[in-house]
Amino acid sequence: MKKILLSKLFMLTLITPLFLISSCSKKEGCTDPAAINYDQDAEEDDGSCEYEENNNGNDNGDSGEPVVLSGTIDSPLLLEDIFEPSELVDYIIQGSLTINAAVTVEPGVRFLMKPGARVFVRSGGSLDMTGTEQDTIFMTGEQDVHGYWDYILFDGSNNPNNKMIYTSVHNGGGSNTRDAMISLGGNSRVTFMNSTFSKSERFGIRLNSEDGNIPDFKDNNVKNCNLHPVSLDNFSQAINFDESSDFTQGNANNSVRIGSRTIQQSFTIPKLSGPYEAHGRIRFNGEVVVEAGTTIKMAASARITVESNASLKCIGTSSERITIEGTQPVEGFFECIRFNNSNNTNNEFQYVDVSYGGGSNIYPATIFLSSASRFKMGNSSINFSARNGISGSNSAIYEDDGNNTFNGNVLDDIDL
Repeated sequence: MKKILLSKLFMLTLITPLFLISSCSKKEGCTDPAAINYDQDAEEDDGSCEYEENNNGNDNGDSGEPVVLSGTIDSPLLLEDIFEPSELVDYIIQGSLTINAAVTVEPGVRFLMKPGARVFVRSGGSLDMTGTEQDTIFMTGEQDVHGYWDYILFDGSNNPNNKMIYTSVHNGGGSNTRDAMISLGGNSRVTFMNSTFSKSERFGIRLNSEDGNIPDFKDNNVKNCNLHPVSLDNFSQAINFDESSDFTQGNANNSVRIGSRTIQQSFTIPKLSGPYEAHGRIRFNGEVVVEAGTTIKMAASARITVESNASLKCIGTSSERITIEGTQPVEGFFECIRFNNSNNTNNEFQYVDVSYGGGSNIYPATIFLSSASRFKMGNSSINFSARNGISGSNSAIYEDDGNNTFNGNVLDDIDL
C-alpha cells in the first residue's frame, strides 16, 4: 500500500510544474485595435500588426510610418506633428493632392515630396503652414535636387488663412506646365514670412495674374532657383515687400521679375535687398512713387509709359540713389521712360541715375516727353543712350533743377 501511495505522489509532483508552466504562457498576436489583423484574444503583442494604406496605426503615429497624402481633402483637417525628433518625416505627398477645405499644418511638421508631387489649393480650400522659429515646417524632395517634385498651386484661393510662415520649402518647380515651385493663380492670396524657398527648377514663387495678392512678404530668403526667385505680374504686387527679404543668393537672376501690365492704381515701389527686373511694356495710370535706394533693371526692349492721368516720382538721396538701367550695359538695351501727355508736377527725378536706354525708333531718347508732358530733374544723370538723353515735343516742359550730368549719349544730351 505504501508503494502505491508513493508512486501516485511522485506522478503528481511531476505533473504540477508542467501545469504551472502551461498556465503562465500568454497568447501572442496583434493587440492594437486599430490594426486590420487585430486579435482580441491576444495577450501579448508580437509585432505583427498591419494597417490600411494612409493609416499609420493610430492618431499619434506610434507605428513609426509616415502618413501618405494624396487624392482630395474635402473636410477641414489638422496635420499634426507626429514624430519626434523633428528630423523624422511625418507625411509623404505623392501624386496630386487637392485641397477643397481648410488645412492647417502644425509647427514642426515635415513633408517628404515624391517625384511629380503637386498640391492644388482650390477656391474653397486654404493651406495654413505656420511654424515657429523653433519648430519650422519643412517640405523637401526625396532627393536634394532642383525640380524633384512639381509645385504648390493656389488656384483662385483668396483665403486669408493661406500662409507660409516659418516654413522651409525646397526642390520643387519640376513641372513643364507650371513654371514655379509655388504659384498663385487667379485672385489667390498668400502671406509669406520668415521662410526659406530654394532649389526650384524654375521660379521660386510666381503670381500668374494681375489679381494675385501677397498681403505680406517679410524676412524671407528665396535662393538657388534656376530662374528668378520671385516673378510678379506687375509692380503693384510688390507693395508689401521690403528689404528684409533676400533674393540675391545663387539664383540664375538675382532680381524680382516684373511683367508687362497696365496698372490703374496709385502705389509705391519699395526698396528691396536686390533689384527689380522690368519686362515688356509697362503703363502707369496712377501716381507712382519709387523709394530711395531702389534699383530697376530694364530688360531688352522694355518701356515704362506714364499716362496723362498718372505721374512718376523718383526721389533718392545722396547716399541712396535710385538706379534705372538696362540688364546689360549696352547702349539702347531698353527703350525709354515715356511721359505721355502727363502734365503732373509730381513727375520728378532727384538723385536718379538712368543708363543704357534710347532703344526705341519711335521715341528717340532715354526720357521722352510726349505732347504737353512736364518733367523735373535734379542731381541726376542720364548715360549711354543710343539716341538722345532727354527729348520730346515742342510743347513739353523740362525743368532742370541743377547738378545733372550726361555721359556717353550717342545723340544730344537734351533735344527739346
